[in-house]
Amino acid sequence: MALIITRAASSVHPHARQLVLPHASRLLPGLTQVAHLTSTHGEPAERKYAPWPYKKRPYNEFWQFFDHTRKRFDDNSKIILVEGNLAVGKSAFAQKLAHEFDMAYIPDFKDTEAFITGENFDKRSLNEQLPARVKFCDIKTFYEHKEHPLMLKNFGRTLLTMYMQHFLKYAQALEHLLNTGQGVVMERGVYSHTVFYNVLRKVGQLSPEAFRYLNFVYDNTICEMWRPHLVIYLDAPVDYVRKQITRRANLWEVGSPIITDEFLKLVETTYKEKYLPQMRKYSDVMTVDMVDLPDWDMLIEDLEKRDLDTQPFDEDDKFKDWQSEFEDDFNRMRMDLAKKWQVENRFSMALPYDAPELIVHIDDYPIYKKIVEEHPEVKYRPGYNPDKYNVMLKW
Repeated sequence: MALIITRAASSVHPHARQLVLPHASRLLPGLTQVAHLTSTHGEPAERKYAPWPYKKRPYNEFWQFFDHTRKRFDDNSKIILVEGNLAVGKSAFAQKLAHEFDMAYIPDFKDTEAFITGENFDKRSLNEQLPARVKFCDIKTFYEHKEHPLMLKNFGRTLLTMYMQHFLKYAQALEHLLNTGQGVVMERGVYSHTVFYNVLRKVGQLSPEAFRYLNFVYDNTICEMWRPHLVIYLDAPVDYVRKQITRRANLWEVGSPIITDEFLKLVETTYKEKYLPQMRKYSDVMTVDMVDLPDWDMLIEDLEKRDLDTQPFDEDDKFKDWQSEFEDDFNRMRMDLAKKWQVENRFSMALPYDAPELIVHIDDYPIYKKIVEEHPEVKYRPGYNPDKYNVMLKW
């Protein structure tokens, strides 16, 4: 029947195929073929086209005339986020899922990555030379909550830096999919940063001004990204999460005065009442009970049955980022992601002067500049540190 419609449309108008078929899934949902996720059982998927070498040859306005984007797409060209509470098992689940569908796996962004610059130089090593008000506060230090209160307040700066870096990592995931056609499974996505903003605000660890600015940055940057096709939420009660934290045996988590049962319950509640309903507007959402985890094969069958392409009649926003019928829209996004400076410039915003914990105080800036910004490993790009390399002939 679909073939008859195609032929009839083509005979009426030379461009009728383009006019009719994009809307066929809505007009005749039972007569069109939908591409679902397809398990490769851990084997490499067969691809019609070789991946574009985007790391060596960034896609640009010139290459768009010779290489289109969607020709590499297949059933598994999807972005999947695996979300859940602390220590619930996101890493193992996401890795296994990526292996099952031959997708790229991107682990959760680690806060330590926010402090590494240059050639693996850790800015936290400079803390001993800095006043408490500008020291770098990582998650471990914050959870232990033993340092000077002024240092612990700097965790807001860490949250802001983590979001920026996680945003860039999500941009890399999109770039990978658009250039290779290979889907991506991410352990915790950039969208769930707001969950922890809300929780930290409720437990009094984030000021109203900092909370407002962090959400301002989120709202004005995340709108530029295409949303995931699927969000998988790993659901577990607080007692299960507590047992997993104990089993993981990170002392700074087990004995943390921050990670209380109230904190864990707030994370769970915020996910279920705010994050998931919001993501459900644009993506498919699947909940997995980690206490009574279903058989893996049954879980994969459930995933393969899900339609991650068709936009429902009554949900105009679902999958809308991926619904364009114009190849230029996909090419344009691919080009934008290749321009790293352009992606990073989305964070060029006014400083939050009303939230001093998010910026370096003016009284401390001279010493911060001298110790941190003027440090050769921070000041120079990798390979351009004159203390380590001959940069006479470098441009």
